[in-house]
Amino acid sequence: MLRSAAALIAGLFVLSAPAQSQTLQSSVLPNARVVANDETATVLMTVLNSGQTDATNCTVASSARGSTLSDLHWTQLVAGVPTGAQDAPFSVLAGGRTDLVIASTDSGSTYTVGLRAVCDGGVESPVYTGVNTVTLSFRNSSSDILPIISTLSGDGVIRFNPTTRRAVFAVAAVNIGVERNVRISGRSIGLLDEPTLSTQICETDASGVCLSARTATVDVTLGATPRFFSVAVTAQEGDGVPFFPQLIRYELQFEDQTNFSRATTTAALYLPLQTYDPAFANWPDGVYRLSARNADDVTGSNVSPGYLVIGNEEVAASFTQERTVEFIRQTFDQVVTFDSLSFTRLPTDCGVNGTPLPEGCRIQMTGSARALDTGNGDAGSFTVRCDFDRDNGARCRFTPVASSDISRPSVDIPSDIVALGGGFSLVGAGAIPGGLEGLDVSRFFRDITGIGDSAIVSTGAARSGDQYLSPELRGQGAIARDISFTFEGCTITGYIYFFPATKPDGTPMVAVGGRISAASCEEGAAGAAFWGDYQFTMRGHVLQISSGVFSAYTHTYSNAADVGIFTSFGLSTP
Repeated sequence: MLRSAAALIAGLFVLSAPAQSQTLQSSVLPNARVVANDETATVLMTVLNSGQTDATNCTVASSARGSTLSDLHWTQLVAGVPTGAQDAPFSVLAGGRTDLVIASTDSGSTYTVGLRAVCDGGVESPVYTGVNTVTLSFRNSSSDILPIISTLSGDGVIRFNPTTRRAVFAVAAVNIGVERNVRISGRSIGLLDEPTLSTQICETDASGVCLSARTATVDVTLGATPRFFSVAVTAQEGDGVPFFPQLIRYELQFEDQTNFSRATTTAALYLPLQTYDPAFANWPDGVYRLSARNADDVTGSNVSPGYLVIGNEEVAASFTQERTVEFIRQTFDQVVTFDSLSFTRLPTDCGVNGTPLPEGCRIQMTGSARALDTGNGDAGSFTVRCDFDRDNGARCRFTPVASSDISRPSVDIPSDIVALGGGFSLVGAGAIPGGLEGLDVSRFFRDITGIGDSAIVSTGAARSGDQYLSPELRGQGAIARDISFTFEGCTITGYIYFFPATKPDGTPMVAVGGRISAASCEEGAAGAAFWGDYQFTMRGHVLQISSGVFSAYTHTYSNAADVGIFTSFGLSTP
């Protein structure tokens, strides 16, 4: 039933144009160094070229949202030995790799930057957190921990046992700085930054045997003598982890308990989805977490979180964009609606709707899309193509119909993007204790995660013969409730209703409708500009978050203007 039972494990990511022709990738180890003031910090960098032509006249550049490195040098490594002049341009042969040592000297500063190769012809390696990002700190009397992960497959990928949903890998660490008490912990990062994985760690001897029982964190005194650890990671039941190594990673942290500096090391994750949802064979419904990035943004300096929602009647997406107005960074929502969609199995020998989707096959969604936002109402038109697979993965491309569609003074609509997917499935009324009459609304959330800004909701009694409901909805057994809540300085009133519906493949689900009919806002209230000027229609679906826990996502939009947001309501049952 659920393709992801406890958290949204999805995202959206952009490659440099032309799409999927990016030939350079880079990685950095370690991901953090701490050295004394005026000393030189070094890290290793590898640049891979998967293209058919050599990358030539390459240099190394740092990228950061804040300040970049004030001092950056590189030297090529040949068989592990620095070779050639410092800062000499280098080449990366087609199908080959080039290894470098990166050096920086500073004092009293900390930088978190991405390191990328920049070559002739506009070819660059894109920046990904945990892959080619590094934190360099320059301070006296600190630890300088160098950790490294060793996976069973030997390729830097943590692969889960599909039966036990468990993965085990080894870690070695040495501290070449000041000996310190260190706390070791692990977490997923990138698109899996929700706590969907549990971690158990133990220190081991050199042969890998645990010296004590595994615990969620381990405290050790770490000095110049190398120490070894075993890490076991378990995924929640129902979760699959798509193989997107640049975006879904596991990070092990070593935190200095004196000054709280951190050393980290990361590896990719992969867990094929074993419990397959047959309904997905026809219609890949659900809420998908996004992480949008403009096509030409190889530095990753403007990454926008968001969501893709596939329901029975509506497919929509929302991105949280940023822009700077008079040196003040502001955020706003950008909603994308979809139309004229069709779904096709690919390749052609992948069966028909109503039958399980074979391994290696995908469902392709094609159609058109229109973008609008709450920042300035600008809209753009796109063609869209999404390919959904069995492992919570999807890739989407949005291509502008005309270049003028993405022209803005402050921020670009993502113009050519690749998406990853996986999320909560929709549920039918039979899965809800007490049925539709048992559903009540407890909380309003500004976004569909159910973890952001929120407000307590007051509701009226459930009504089936309601004035708000059309005769058709009443005949379907719809249930309506009045709602009111105070949010962003505005007292908001309206109604919400739930009714049984079906997905295009005929399987049951619960749809949501409603209206925000009035908003009374205090003078200067943060929400006055949005809530105060319009009445809003709500459309959405009920999702099962975990066993017995339900939420209603809603696309809340005004018919009077190109403004809209994604919201959610926490639901309670008897």
